[in-house]
Amino acid sequence: MAIPDPNPVRDALLGQVLRGSSGIGYHVRDLVGEGGQGWVFRASWDDADGMVVVVKVLRPDVIADDSLKRFQREALVLRMLSQQPNPCPYVVRFYDHFETQLRIGDRAPVKLPFTVLEYVRGTTLERVLASSAGRGLPLDRVRRLFRHVVQALDYVHAQNVVHRDLKPSNVLLTLGDAEEIAKVTDFGLVKIVSGNMERTAQVAGASIGYAPPEQYEKGNRRVGPHTDVFSLAALLFEMLVGAPAYPFRPGENPLIVLTRILNDVRPSLRKTKALISPELAGRGAVVEAIDREIARALDPDPAKRHVNAVELFQAVDPHLRAALEQPPTARGTFREAGVFDSDVLSQRLSNRTPPPNTPHPSRPPPAPPVSPVSPSRFPPPHSVPPVSVPRGADGTLPLSQRGRGSPAERTAPLGGSVPGSVPAKPPSVA
Repeated sequence: MAIPDPNPVRDALLGQVLRGSSGIGYHVRDLVGEGGQGWVFRASWDDADGMVVVVKVLRPDVIADDSLKRFQREALVLRMLSQQPNPCPYVVRFYDHFETQLRIGDRAPVKLPFTVLEYVRGTTLERVLASSAGRGLPLDRVRRLFRHVVQALDYVHAQNVVHRDLKPSNVLLTLGDAEEIAKVTDFGLVKIVSGNMERTAQVAGASIGYAPPEQYEKGNRRVGPHTDVFSLAALLFEMLVGAPAYPFRPGENPLIVLTRILNDVRPSLRKTKALISPELAGRGAVVEAIDREIARALDPDPAKRHVNAVELFQAVDPHLRAALEQPPTARGTFREAGVFDSDVLSQRLSNRTPPPNTPHPSRPPPAPPVSPVSPSRFPPPHSVPPVSVPRGADGTLPLSQRGRGSPAERTAPLGGSVPGSVPAKPPSVA
């Protein structure tokens, strides 16, 4: 990270111990990021050598009503999501939100709201795409990250929350034991879909190229889960081709991008054949089918899109899987592990229980059943009891069972919360 310009308040926070809502001390270690709204520090939980967490501090020069409300709203939502019985491992975890007083020299104390979040060690999808040399990511990686983000959105939507700011920079990537994991962060623009809670701001800084037209409407009355479907489709397109669905070039008027969206100009995989994920090369029917679903999800009319992220996944995943098909002996199946896939989603949407031991027509017969896993309430990996997984004839595990483990940790971008919230206890550290 580039050396930041001097800032007396930010620099004075280094080495401080910020006391949280229940008296727990957060030992500020170093600056890991900053933006127009605040700073992100790495800190230690309750001890200089304690578990690493992220402390996000709102800048004192931007504590206007809108900024503070957004900061507190994010903390409110993240606290609610983290305190569910089975919090989603693909959403960054909330720990605490409070306010501290910082005195610098003879000046009056400065009031600083702060939020404490999970530390996610890794990178962002934005950086991965920037380093992909303008080409789509490998299709198995696209499918895995797409699935993780869908699970995060499904979990969020189940709590009557709409993210409204899904984009590559808000998807953190880290490694479990051996598998890459995506975590959705930055809930500062969320809308809580409930009549008894405060409405969001009229425009609230929507991200150009990822936000659908209804986000720019006064009152955001048409914002709902289908709003995140638009952003998810733009994210999927970008992973498949390595370029944004609706580029926003430096110096360009944002209204030009919005006009492209409103005028029904749809990005197309077929028109970017040289850039798409290599597994899609020569798969004209598959590319056409994926194009059709992405075009629907990017429709400017929210009523014409998929109802939610799960429905989009259900429509797209079979085509991604078809492009990855190999001889049965060369690839295990996600069904063997009971992992979130399009067939599970299809059954969930229709509220039907699939007949037991029904083989999939396009796959080998399933392995002996393991404990069922709820796709939208996938528990954190560290809390899942071990299961016995059958091995192949050569003694190897199926691909879907290799490297499954607890998410590692990495920093999350700036966000916010409600005063007086009780922090969730951090996961135990061996």
